[in-house]
Amino acid sequence: MTDGILRLADLRAISGLHKPAAIERWLRREGIAFKSSPAGPWTTLAAVNAALGALPKAPAADDGYGADVA
Repeated sequence: MTDGILRLADLRAISGLHKPAAIERWLRREGIAFKSSPAGPWTTLAAVNAALGALPKAPAADDGYGADVA
């Protein structure tokens, strides 16, 4: 993994699958957003975390800032 990008080799290690088409099916089944490229599918660590529900919680409506701060 480089800079939060999971490339084909990383996805092979994680999924236990070898063929790019099989990895794409696995990504779809797991609900992980990905892109296809000539080098095979790739995704981000953030996309994997989102599929796992491991994202940080959104701040509450009352985050301590005034209404004029966007």
